[in-house]
Amino acid sequence: MVFAFALVVLNGLVLRLRSSLGLTRADLLVIYVILTLAAALIILLTWLNALFPAIPGPNLHYAIGQSIGAHGLPWNQLWDMVINLSPATIGVMCLVPGEISFSVWAFYLIFRTYQVVCASFGLVAGASGPGGFDPRSFFDYAGYGGFIVISAIVVYRARDAIGVGLRRLLGRLPKSADMDRQAPMTDAAAVVGFVLSNAVML
Repeated sequence: MVFAFALVVLNGLVLRLRSSLGLTRADLLVIYVILTLAAALIILLTWLNALFPAIPGPNLHYAIGQSIGAHGLPWNQLWDMVINLSPATIGVMCLVPGEISFSVWAFYLIFRTYQVVCASFGLVAGASGPGGFDPRSFFDYAGYGGFIVISAIVVYRARDAIGVGLRRLLGRLPKSADMDRQAPMTDAAAVVGFVLSNAVML
């Protein structure tokens, strides 16, 4: 995720500085084609190495946490931290808006920092600390609470559309009234899909 965000930022920087760097569209096309072919070659060698170990492949997996975690508390909380360089993932994440790409790895680093800080106070995940406090459970519950709050905000902002869908579903609103002809589905179908999808998740 970090590399995808960096590539997006670098791409935007190159596009802004294209005139000052003297790069034409043909030059940018050549650069992008070279990067794409390099990524394709890395992916191909990785797959072939997984199928046929005799074929050499690039090492894209770095277990950095094993060397960091060897120093004891609080750093041993990072023992399972790894860096995976996946060109396919980087390419897909480049299509995601920059703020989402940034939030994915930024909050991961926040979580890891939180683990180290808690361990420095003797609060280790999986072991109940003072007052039965488990830092990992607390972080998970905080994440669940965040999802609930965001969901509540989304439902509140969509209250008018949900109300129209419910009235149309109950027959209190004519089917042809205020319908968006270009919408992928009707308001009633959207409400039914919302209820059924949440019922399945629960």
